[in-house]
Amino acid sequence: MKRFTSLVTLMICLTASAAQAALLPGYSAGIGSNTSHLIIDFGFNSGDAYLFDYHYDGTKTGEDMLLALNTAGPLVVDHQFFNFGGSNTIFTNGFSFNGESSIPVFEGANGESWTYWGSAAAPQAPGDWTFFNTFGPTDRVLSNGSYDGFYLNISPFNSQGLPATTNPPATVPEPGSMLALASAGLLLVRRRSA
Repeated sequence: MKRFTSLVTLMICLTASAAQAALLPGYSAGIGSNTSHLIIDFGFNSGDAYLFDYHYDGTKTGEDMLLALNTAGPLVVDHQFFNFGGSNTIFTNGFSFNGESSIPVFEGANGESWTYWGSAAAPQAPGDWTFFNTFGPTDRVLSNGSYDGFYLNISPFNSQGLPATTNPPATVPEPGSMLALASAGLLLVRRRSA
């Protein structure tokens, strides 16, 4: 059954729209009855996007999710903490995972920096994402089923005078696509076991 679940998860993730980075499975961290998700999208550099799960109980933030995933597996969340007169706030410099990496120093070669996004449920279209331009992961309170995402964009503060971009991360396939793929995956597994 575990092999079937992994196969279906992989098939679902591979059906992301051709106009965006392929959405591939990452891994899970934490324990608890609530689950929130994180998408790290390397599409700016023609890379893939990865979907991670975070399980928890009680009140947790986007920062808690990032740090748990950073500790639990090979996702590197390059970060530092700043204190702006209140409490420490995480600042995410960049990410590395599965051979892909983008950790610009303030702004990279193309004036890029990571943008932070969120959605209360699975974002199935780019418009389902909300751009968090006034707060970061430290202030983002997670809810069961919520999604956080990071995408590299051209920073409005770039020194090259380039127009800023605010492209959202990859989206999650629609439930109808998932059901069709799950059925196809079940047939594939049944044929192999026969």
